[in-house]
Amino acid sequence: MAEYALMSRPGVRVYYFPADSAGARRVLEGAARGLALLERWFGPLGTDPDIVVMEIPEMWGSQASLAGGIIQTADAFRDAGRLFALYHELTHLWNAPDVDQPSARWNEGLATFLSRRMARVLDGWEGMDEAVQRTAQHLVDPQASPPQIASVPFLDYGDHGLTDLSYRVGFLMFWALHAALGDERFDGGLGSYYQENRERGGTFEALMEHLEARTSTALDEFFRDWVRTTAWHDRLRSGTPPEAIGLR
Repeated sequence: MAEYALMSRPGVRVYYFPADSAGARRVLEGAARGLALLERWFGPLGTDPDIVVMEIPEMWGSQASLAGGIIQTADAFRDAGRLFALYHELTHLWNAPDVDQPSARWNEGLATFLSRRMARVLDGWEGMDEAVQRTAQHLVDPQASPPQIASVPFLDYGDHGLTDLSYRVGFLMFWALHAALGDERFDGGLGSYYQENRERGGTFEALMEHLEARTSTALDEFFRDWVRTTAWHDRLRSGTPPEAIGLR
């Protein structure tokens, strides 16, 4: 059984391997700053945060929940440039329960985008444009993505066992949506969805309907191209930039 040391501040406790004390302090500060930023964007969690972050070995798989806290792989402790892995898990605390069965796991794509956005705001990270371009190239590379990507819509990834794609396709989709809406409408739409559904949960369809209603923006073509069909893939292959897909 691993031996742990503890570092804490109000609202956050970090259990870490003793050799990673410098990284644990960085994680502690990053968690506190990340929680404050997410609350500013999306509103309160609905409970006083008492977040536990526990370091685990690399490659074990990070996870997060309000009840169980965050188990975070060691790379986020050992590499200052990997704090977005922690931010990714923090964003999941603002996910209303996903009641789709099976789920397309759209929240993983959202977390991938938000974690990079947080890294830009909190740490001065400047790699967003490069990450978008690299992801777009990867998704249209037949050697890098499964052939079903051209025929199975994002909405149906759960039914087809393709949720690994949700991280990358969702990242591009939410990045494009944020580019179209701007901070205020994007954050307001997602924040109000969480606040209204944090107890009862909701579906991918309910999220799309909520965002269109709350942002006062016609998003039917956007979600048609990105979620309900594979038009996004056709347009990426033809050279259309992600931010122009599904938007007039």
